[in-house]
Amino acid sequence: MGTVEITVQELSQLLKTDEDYCVIDVRNADEIEKAAFPEAVHIPLSELAQNVANIPQDKLVITLCHHGARSLNACYLLKEKGFDKVVSLRGGIDLWSKIIDPSIPRY
Repeated sequence: MGTVEITVQELSQLLKTDEDYCVIDVRNADEIEKAAFPEAVHIPLSELAQNVANIPQDKLVITLCHHGARSLNACYLLKEKGFDKVVSLRGGIDLWSKIIDPSIPRY
C-alpha cells in the first residue's frame, strides 16, 4: 500500500466488502458527540501513542478526524510504530457527511 490516504468513495466501497478493518476516530470526545462515525473506535490523537497495543496490526486501519489533518498525523504515527496497513480518510468526517452520509451532522 503506497498511499497513506483513502478517499470517502473508496472507504464507502470498502465498508461494503468482507475486508477486515478497524476505523479509529482520533477526534476529541466533544467532536464525536456532534458527529459520530459508525463502528469507529475512539482514541484521541493525544492518547494514540499510549494505545498502540490496543490496535490490531493484522487488519487495515483507517484513521479519521474532522477534516483529515489529525488523522494523517495519526497514520504516520502508526506507521512509525510498525503498522504497514494504515490509511487516513482524506477530508475526514466532514467530507464523508457532505458526499456519502448526509445524516451525519456537519460542524
